[in-house]
Amino acid sequence: MIDTIIYYLGRISVFWRIFIPVVFFFAVMLNREKYLDKALNKTQAVYRTIFAPYFVFILVLTIFIRLPNNNFNFELVLFWSYREIIKNHDTELLIQNLYNIAIFVPFGFIVPQCGYKLKNKTVAVKETILFGAGCSLIIETVQLISKLGYFEFDDIFHNIAGVTVGAGIFLLLRKIKRRNTY
Repeated sequence: MIDTIIYYLGRISVFWRIFIPVVFFFAVMLNREKYLDKALNKTQAVYRTIFAPYFVFILVLTIFIRLPNNNFNFELVLFWSYREIIKNHDTELLIQNLYNIAIFVPFGFIVPQCGYKLKNKTVAVKETILFGAGCSLIIETVQLISKLGYFEFDDIFHNIAGVTVGAGIFLLLRKIKRRNTY
């Protein structure tokens, strides 16, 4: 798994290595202003600041560092990768599945703490999972249309699993925090 992470990080160009910190800088400035204006509390400001460059990083890893190919590539059979892993003992594919889960875990942890509102209601865990599913579907669709990757139901499933794990960690830590404050 570390080899996969190093491989993908090594493919990130200098432009993106500069762009992501610039996004972070602007997120700091924007959210600091909102915090000082009392539009956000400290936790919301911190997590919104983290979310902006993190989401750009996801886009870089899933779209912008990909090399185009000549075909529209897709796999519409759900859980095909697990059949391949079991049948062929394909550890590389297993690592790829774990990677697809891992990159979306922070999404599920960060978004509920950002204080985003949807119809005047703070986005909670259910909305976070739906938002993550939508983002994953959009990323996969862009990969298909731009020929920059494979559209796979398995990837969407793994991304949603990652968001769900992250949201579960958020709920667990919130429960521990509440228990310790009483």
